[in-house]
Amino acid sequence: MIKINLLPKEKRLQKKRGERLREIVGLILLLYLAILANFVQVKLEKRDINNEILKIKKQLEGYKRIEEKEKEIKEKLEEAGEKIRIITKLLKKNTQAIKTVDFITRNIPQKEIFLEKIEYVKPKKEKKYTIYIQGNSVKLENIAKYIKRLERNNEFKGVILEETKNKKIGENNFVNFTIKIEL
Repeated sequence: MIKINLLPKEKRLQKKRGERLREIVGLILLLYLAILANFVQVKLEKRDINNEILKIKKQLEGYKRIEEKEKEIKEKLEEAGEKIRIITKLLKKNTQAIKTVDFITRNIPQKEIFLEKIEYVKPKKEKKYTIYIQGNSVKLENIAKYIKRLERNNEFKGVILEETKNKKIGENNFVNFTIKIEL
């Protein structure tokens, strides 16, 4: 089939220009839509990246806390290790002192006597040690029971109740005491 265009040349050119103009406008619109789609995609990717950054920052904070706790635990372990070394040295040098303190603490009447201080003293000119025990009790009878328990140790040369004082804490009455043990 043969097509014959009977339109005048100007109209034909005008029609071609109109078609080209529509093609150009269509291409511009298509390009604009492509740019817009790309822009939206970039914005979404940026949002996703920012969310990832926030997650990573939170994880990093968690790791920092863990690192701080790890450092704190290492310090405590070093401190505990140092204490163990000191105790080991003391045990090797002075086992009698450790045995004595162990005897004193094991013979405390439970829930009747509350010790505040055990002091192991060696006067400068003497070879013997003296132990001072300070504590509290609800009754004098409990202190007497504790002293009798301490007197069972043959290594103690004397167990003496040096001082007692009545003390009121809240509505409860306590007896503060000091016991002297001569070795």
